[in-house]
Amino acid sequence: MKPLLTGRSLGVPLTSGEEQRTAAELERLGFTSERANDVATAATKYATEETDKLVRQLTPRSSWSGVVVCRRHSSSQREETWLMLKHQGAGWHLDAALFV
Repeated sequence: MKPLLTGRSLGVPLTSGEEQRTAAELERLGFTSERANDVATAATKYATEETDKLVRQLTPRSSWSGVVVCRRHSSSQREETWLMLKHQGAGWHLDAALFV
């Protein structure tokens, strides 16, 4: 039987080079300082990687809006964390954090 998947809806905008602002927003939403910094850094990195991937695939920028990506962030004995990123008109947003 698969473990229960729970998560948090976040909707935090991701901007390259502004991880501290993203981390502050995650702390405001209830993340601990350490976890907020970790998630903010990873989410910004994933957004950059996904942008590069879309560019390499020659996907027209006009069709990027609505693209959703789920990336495994960490895995340990106790839990596995997935981050869901969504591209909305102006850029990437950390849409949700999912925990198994």
